[in-house]
Amino acid sequence: MITLDNSVLQLIAGLTSKDVARPIEVKDRSTDNTIAISKEVLLWAVGCSGRSISEIEGKDIGINLSAWIDESKKPTLKQLQTFADRTYTSVPLLLLNHPVEEELPIKDFRLLSDNTSHQPTRNLLDTIYDCKLKQDWYRVYCVNEGLDKLDIVRRFTPNQDYRDVAQKLNDYFSFSDKTSDYSKYVSLIENKGILVMSTSTVKGNTHRKLSLEDARGFALHDEYAPVIFVNADESVNGKKFTLMHELAHIVIGASGISNNYTSQKIKDKTEIWCNKVATEILVPENSFRDSYLPDNIDPFSCMEDMAEKFKVSTLVIMLRILELGYYKGIEKDFWQKFAAEKIRLIKELNNKTSDGGNFYNNVPSRNSKRLCEVLLNYTLADKTLYRDTMKLLNIHKPQTLNKLMSRFL
Repeated sequence: MITLDNSVLQLIAGLTSKDVARPIEVKDRSTDNTIAISKEVLLWAVGCSGRSISEIEGKDIGINLSAWIDESKKPTLKQLQTFADRTYTSVPLLLLNHPVEEELPIKDFRLLSDNTSHQPTRNLLDTIYDCKLKQDWYRVYCVNEGLDKLDIVRRFTPNQDYRDVAQKLNDYFSFSDKTSDYSKYVSLIENKGILVMSTSTVKGNTHRKLSLEDARGFALHDEYAPVIFVNADESVNGKKFTLMHELAHIVIGASGISNNYTSQKIKDKTEIWCNKVATEILVPENSFRDSYLPDNIDPFSCMEDMAEKFKVSTLVIMLRILELGYYKGIEKDFWQKFAAEKIRLIKELNNKTSDGGNFYNNVPSRNSKRLCEVLLNYTLADKTLYRDTMKLLNIHKPQTLNKLMSRFL
């Protein structure tokens, strides 16, 4: 018979049916006040965290993960709690014999070449659920206020010509060749009722970073409250492309996490179509053809100038060169050049530093300026409780919320 002390029983009591996919099977506990944890569960928790083993373990915090995995040592309950905190899981989940099967609440378009999916990290899952919480609140607001459904959602299908759709989106949102600034694009999109949220931290926690490997962006379609999420760790030009790509997902009613545009592994027809729409909006084919003037030897010789002209990444220009037939070489060689340019841009992006900006200025961009305006006004009018507003905006102190309202409204 397995016996557990009160502290362990209390932790298990907090485990709900939402947290587990199978009956609880608790590993036997030894008499030396340590707990045997499944190697499979430990590695699952590491994968969920998005961190490496070396980043998680440390003598100063009592985590010897390598020894736990090879079963030469076992953790105490206190050490296990620390491990759970560092992997964004919970002790009850770690006590199971097998990992919990956590599925993404939206479609994953980041399929690998063998059609397998990425394991979702806890940071990604929490970011999606946080955005959905905001979306649900805004949807109720729209319905209660008698607002109309957005006619742009699901107006198109991937079977339509991407050039025609791109032009119709330009007309609908008033995009033009003068709309080159990312914040301007966001403003025009939000003016039509679509919420745009952009951050690189999870629920405002600066110690939890959402990496570009987790997601560059995702779309949550809804007829009242569609949401576009853009990872703020992207370069400015990268964010513009992600924004347009996710917009294409919204207008066909396809929620999902997007694949990296800069990958030759993309097979999904929806992703390919959304990429083409985004490219056509930012780098129109006719304008590109008129401006493309390479030398007679290197088709990429004017790549930097073209990227500067259209305010996009050089990777987008390279793909445009390939798509429009200007590259005449072996495609394998193209992808080698492409990979080299991608590495260069990543290094360039990593070398840039940021102080994180002003907290009060960041709140609207993290949570959608449109949502913030409505939510804060509702709070002032006593239509929404302070605690609910603080939870939605991931604010922990009433004083902070008061200061935000005084600055924002």
